[in-house]
Amino acid sequence: MLSFFQNLFDTSDFPARWNCGRWDAGLGWTHIVSDLFVWGAYTAIPIVIAYFVLRRKDIPFPRVFWLFGAFIFACGTVHLVEAIIFWSPIYRVSALVKVVTAIVSWATVIALIPLVPQVIALRSPAELEREITERKRIEAELIKARDELEDRVAERTASLVRVNERLRDEITSRAKIQIELQRYTRDLERSNEELQEFAYVASHDLQEPLRKIQAFSEHVESEYGTVLGEEGSDYLRRMKNAGERMSRLIRDLLAYSRIGSREIQSVPVDLDELMHDVISDLDIRLKETNGQVTFGELPVIQGDPTQFRQLLQNLVGNALKYHREGVPPEVRLEAELTEEALDWSPMSRKMCVLRVTDNGIGFDQKFAAQIFGVFQRLHSRDKYEGTGIGLAICRRIVERHGGTISASSRVGEGSTFTIRLPLHQTNQS
Repeated sequence: MLSFFQNLFDTSDFPARWNCGRWDAGLGWTHIVSDLFVWGAYTAIPIVIAYFVLRRKDIPFPRVFWLFGAFIFACGTVHLVEAIIFWSPIYRVSALVKVVTAIVSWATVIALIPLVPQVIALRSPAELEREITERKRIEAELIKARDELEDRVAERTASLVRVNERLRDEITSRAKIQIELQRYTRDLERSNEELQEFAYVASHDLQEPLRKIQAFSEHVESEYGTVLGEEGSDYLRRMKNAGERMSRLIRDLLAYSRIGSREIQSVPVDLDELMHDVISDLDIRLKETNGQVTFGELPVIQGDPTQFRQLLQNLVGNALKYHREGVPPEVRLEAELTEEALDWSPMSRKMCVLRVTDNGIGFDQKFAAQIFGVFQRLHSRDKYEGTGIGLAICRRIVERHGGTISASSRVGEGSTFTIRLPLHQTNQS
């Protein structure tokens, strides 16, 4: 504490706010001018309050008015210090001013609490006279209303009986609908489980005959390659390539079905550390393409580390694969934290926005939604390998984490994939 006050005006260990981040003149001066105007208003208000209290000696609770003046003046001083910090980083002074403001704020609150009942109980002579007149008028109206009420009770009672009958019918109908909806939900969940199980079993069972086809193809090529001739060898190569494509397709389908078949593991994931792992996994492709992957400061986000790794690896891998001929691929990952309003609540939630940008071949923007579908390809298989499931997997991972993914691009100018994910997960299945 002693060190804090000894270094109160020392600014050597902090940069001025102009040097923090990427301030432009418009944004910086908007903050400065706004803070100075707020400070000016907060300084003028206590002067008006002091003048009022000094002029009206009979005013009740003068101590609270003085506390209000001190509180408003302290708040204004906070804004003044915020403006000064753009040139002189007096962060210790700022902390001290905020502490003083907090103390004065709570002192004002504590002083107000016991006065609330007294203030509420105060009545002026004019208010008392109006209250007497109003009470007389109300008494006359009550007498009249009492007479009318007796006439309406019977009518309202009969009406309520009819309404209750309709409500009973509606409740019965809604109960039936609720039971039907629950049954439909159970059937749908069971159907999804059966579909996922079928996809897994089918993918697993199809791998075995494919392995035999590939093994026999290699055996035929090894033993009878010289006998088959050029046309036979070509047929054999096509069969092997088709088997390899089918094997990749089955593996990708299995990966796609597995994403929704298990509960999300919601743990803190360091995206910075994860990106180093992804770059390490793609090391061979980076060397083959002479590519480069860079990224800025990445946050820690809650979610499934395995699925996040698959998401980033698919996006970066695609950027390296779809590069322009003769141009080394460059991939950039950037992150931004934002606040997003919720449609169903006055509160907001923190979001992490990831942008993966490349200098590749790009695509026509009219296909921006289509590329996230299963088996959707914009280029021939002969030119670019793959099954067309990678981006569908990315979309499913993002959506299961409560986020969105979109793409923007122009042909020959690269693409940008934008992922919006909640910083903290709710329970996802």
